[in-house]
Amino acid sequence: MSDSSNEWPPPAPQPAPQNSQPTTAYASFGWRFVAHIFDAIMLYVVEIPFSIVAELVGGGTGYLINIIGLVIAVYIFCYWTGSQGATPLRRTIGVLIIDETDGTYIGTRRAFTRWVVSIISGLALLIGYISMLWNPRKQTWHDRAAKTVVVKM
Repeated sequence: MSDSSNEWPPPAPQPAPQNSQPTTAYASFGWRFVAHIFDAIMLYVVEIPFSIVAELVGGGTGYLINIIGLVIAVYIFCYWTGSQGATPLRRTIGVLIIDETDGTYIGTRRAFTRWVVSIISGLALLIGYISMLWNPRKQTWHDRAAKTVVVKM
């Protein structure tokens, strides 16, 4: 007796699923430099109105207004970096800051840690920044402190 189910050919192999993740590479020194300039512009745009008011008011109150402006600018910077991987200007060139192990966004607290250590890197004759040139993942001191990598999308 013949079984008709054995007469059908086996199904064609299915193509391998495509990776939906975008291709990324560690950002070069040049791309990171441009992104740093964009971040500085963003910080200044937020801080300048406070500085103008502080100059008009003067004295201790003016100083306090300047400090408040700086705190707000840094918070906004860290919030965007932590929740979206970049400030809006940095994002336009596709340079993102992500977790070194799983590629997720790093959160505001780690973004703040990274920002503080970046200031120390700058004060140390830029050695913390230059160290990325011999690091295989192009990590600076502040990347290593916050366990991040910077990628170019």
